[in-house]
Amino acid sequence: KLLSHWNLLAKKEINFLEKIIYDCVKIKSAVVSKDEFEISGLRKILNLGHTFAHAFESYSNYTLSHGKAVIAGIISALSLSLEMGLMSEKQFNYMLDLPLKFKSSIQLKNINEKEIFRLMEYDKKSRDGEIKFVLIKNFGEILVDVAANRKLIYKALRRTEKILV
Repeated sequence: KLLSHWNLLAKKEINFLEKIIYDCVKIKSAVVSKDEFEISGLRKILNLGHTFAHAFESYSNYTLSHGKAVIAGIISALSLSLEMGLMSEKQFNYMLDLPLKFKSSIQLKNINEKEIFRLMEYDKKSRDGEIKFVLIKNFGEILVDVAANRKLIYKALRRTEKILV
């Protein structure tokens, strides 16, 4: 169902926008109600892109809005998923199509990889000296608490910067 919504939104079909928003709110509500206090870990799937996004917000001194930071963060999470071999280049390009619709509104240039990495180390999802991510494997399989090494994170950040330029 999510993939079909992705297709509709990517086409910018305004008639479907209300339905997509409604369905997304229903999905989010269902996830939160099943894991209201973040005990089972299910709720973590809602944090796709947020580890990067919070660092981007902080790095920009909060001139980058949360929504725009999350879009950039999703691009980064997709990039990291690709770098880690969790998806093919074809899947990556397909999933990248929607966030790229909002590319022109995101000002994220001259990313200092080391500073972004340092900021991510303070993210609430980081534990035991590891930065944890929510990533995508293939289509529709969400992975939570995925640790990645610095080299792959830097590669994902460089890819994100190239995409957003």
